[in-house]
Amino acid sequence: MAQHSEAQPLSNLRVIDLSHGIAGPYCTKLLADFGADVIKVERPGSGDYARKLGPFPGDISHPEKSGLFMHLNTNKRGITLDLKTAEGKEALKKLAKDADILVESFKPGVMAGLGLDYDTLSKINPNLVMTSVSNFGQTGPYRDYKASEITLYGMGGRMSASGLPDLYPLKLGGNHVQYQAGNNAAMATLFASHAREHGDIGGQHVDISIFETQMGSINGRLSSLVNYQYNGERGRRRGPETRGGYPTGHYPCKDGSISVSGGGQRWPLTVAALEMPELLDDPRFAPPMGQQSMEGKTEFERAIWLPWLMERTKQQVVEQCQAHGLLISASNNIDAVMDNNPQLDSRKYFVEIDHPIAGRFRYPGSPIFTNDSWWKIRRPAPTLGQHNREILESELGFLHTGIPSGPEGSDHSLSGSFVGTDGTEKGQMTGKAQLPLDGVRIIDMTVIFAGPYGTMFLADMGAEVIRVETLNHLPATSRGAFARPSKESQATATSSPYPNRDPGERPWNRAANFNAHSRNKYGMTAELGTDEGKEVFRRLVEMSDIFIENNAAGSMARLGVSYEVVSQWNPRLIMISVCGFGQTGPWNYYRGIGSQFETAVGHASVTGYPGMGPEGVPGSVATDASSGVTVALAALMAIKQREKTGKGMFIDISLGENFMPHLGEFFMDYAINERVASSPGNRDHLGLMVQGAYPCSGDDEWIAISIGKIEDWHTLCRIMGKKLLLEDKRFSDMAGLLTYHAEVDQTIGEWTANQDPIALFHRLQKDGIAAGPLMHEIHVFNDPHLKERDFFVSITAPEVGTYLYPSTTFKMSKIPFEVRKPSVRLGEDNDYVYRDVLGLSEEEYDRMKALGHIGMDYAPHVR
Repeated sequence: MAQHSEAQPLSNLRVIDLSHGIAGPYCTKLLADFGADVIKVERPGSGDYARKLGPFPGDISHPEKSGLFMHLNTNKRGITLDLKTAEGKEALKKLAKDADILVESFKPGVMAGLGLDYDTLSKINPNLVMTSVSNFGQTGPYRDYKASEITLYGMGGRMSASGLPDLYPLKLGGNHVQYQAGNNAAMATLFASHAREHGDIGGQHVDISIFETQMGSINGRLSSLVNYQYNGERGRRRGPETRGGYPTGHYPCKDGSISVSGGGQRWPLTVAALEMPELLDDPRFAPPMGQQSMEGKTEFERAIWLPWLMERTKQQVVEQCQAHGLLISASNNIDAVMDNNPQLDSRKYFVEIDHPIAGRFRYPGSPIFTNDSWWKIRRPAPTLGQHNREILESELGFLHTGIPSGPEGSDHSLSGSFVGTDGTEKGQMTGKAQLPLDGVRIIDMTVIFAGPYGTMFLADMGAEVIRVETLNHLPATSRGAFARPSKESQATATSSPYPNRDPGERPWNRAANFNAHSRNKYGMTAELGTDEGKEVFRRLVEMSDIFIENNAAGSMARLGVSYEVVSQWNPRLIMISVCGFGQTGPWNYYRGIGSQFETAVGHASVTGYPGMGPEGVPGSVATDASSGVTVALAALMAIKQREKTGKGMFIDISLGENFMPHLGEFFMDYAINERVASSPGNRDHLGLMVQGAYPCSGDDEWIAISIGKIEDWHTLCRIMGKKLLLEDKRFSDMAGLLTYHAEVDQTIGEWTANQDPIALFHRLQKDGIAAGPLMHEIHVFNDPHLKERDFFVSITAPEVGTYLYPSTTFKMSKIPFEVRKPSVRLGEDNDYVYRDVLGLSEEEYDRMKALGHIGMDYAPHVR
């Protein structure tokens, strides 16, 4: 029977899981791990194809011992149904009748062909939320195209600008693209569920395009697209560039390597860590011009930085630099993360799960830390058909009806290596839809990437998000690197975030990296370090639902607004704090951005050019993207839990812990086989496909191609006009292709070098080969699929002008995306917040303004 705990926020939801692979199952894993009763429906005989992916104990394939499958399917009950039979369809419809949510990841059109599409199921259950996860979405010219991890990142992510300029572009390590799609699917599903529960909208259809979850990712893609709109400059692989200043990136040290963000505004912190005060104003290195100089960077690294690093272990470097507030972390391999990590040990992150066939292993733990048992392991991943009798007979009343659990059923699986109708019923929409979070007020004190990305989603869904900012400090990287950069410095910079490279009178309102995520929000200014500012903040807390911040651990306590304080002001307040390693543990004070924390939990060790040192690891803030989505997910679950208890709560999100499930198969492989993964470059880390990024004609143009079965290789050989390769015994099967991967890469690369990447993309897809151009910004804004799906929206913002901006990462059939308010300027809503929300009198308002709390310009000393 289903096991429920009222302590878990999703304990009253029933979910039907028709997904397979990674993206859909990760979505439903998140729902299950936080309490939902998830019933996984698999094909008889073979089940979810993730059962064949491994890693397996001793590398011996077994459908019940796949580390990846076990990781992705905890807490689910499992049944088998052949959906091509009348009995299977009847059972599925009966399940859907009483379900809250159904998640599926078949190719678009398969559910309709089975008579199980949203239009049909919504007539059976008008309140059903149906989430469809596919490669490119349910509509558009690419909807039936095949895809793989590398092709989806090549098209949706910023792969064309990832890596070194004289080598090929690099994908991220592992399967982050698919995990992040699952993360987005869980968030969007709960938005739709919340809308159903708090309005008359009923259920609806949620469309998740894995491609668009990367196109709308804060991991470099959002800001680069806005930056291109502002400047017309496409992103490129620049290698050891000075963008953002130096030292930035991955560097070797005495016993390994580190990741650091120490340039630009952070240059004084680097100088302090080095204990070389004479460098502070040295014109060779000092900002702004010194930090943009390639000659200065080369001299600093060779003569000062690298010698200093090579005299110290990575832990010595980290401790010395963190003591001065520098953003830095050690680069750790998978074994060190699992076996030698006092931070994770102190937070009891890894959990042991005993599987009845595979055995007992350590698994990645919760992406969210609370003291209220939100996340718990109630059962291991199900064996194939394990709960057939319990669910089909005892709960649905099918008594030996012939619903099979034996012979293999028909294949409705995805194209390529994995994934991948809108309807209306109760709440037949008339006029404008109510947004799911209408009436929810959120205090936003977030900075840089993860926090603002999370509050962006919440604001999009109708929450009144009020950014609280100070006029006396510019958080680095939030509203630009500097408050008042000169126009001259931007003219010579490697890249500039400002329209036409002009900072304007108020640069902080014109930075692409900020404007990419700041729509639909309100902005006020206040100085919380003063009694008056704290009193205003107290009044805001008393009338708010959620308070979200992602500053260094302890920052809120130093301001006097820790959870212990604000919960006294408002016992129903939900507070979400996000930082690198979490609010507790010996490393809780470590500072950094996503780059540092994903490096610390192993991502850099499985990313980069094979055999190359740290200089071959590309920049990434994928953990900011995953954590930002989790912020929104946590907020939704907290609201749901508060409805049960009437009480607020504190939620602790660690960027590192949140990202670790995205590396699940690496941790499972080490737990099962004690094998420590390293980077395979662009090759398939699971060893199942032959793939790579191959050069094309034009200006640094590339295409990603994946070959998952020998028939695809035969097709490609015919397309290339190389029929002799069909007779080459080296390439007679997939094992041979994998053995001679280098020769295959060379053959493909020589052929693609004279091909146009867009034309080749369509040619290969026409014959069923997973391929995708590495889409730089020029390709993106000319892409017909994105145009047909209205991915970009035109926004006119004061002090900026009118440009196209990315929309969001999901589509809902009853709640269209809309921009109600352009990117928020510093303090632009002071009048509204102070007067209308807080109810200050004119006298009180004028006094706050006279005291320097209210304004739209940073104080003169903020540079």
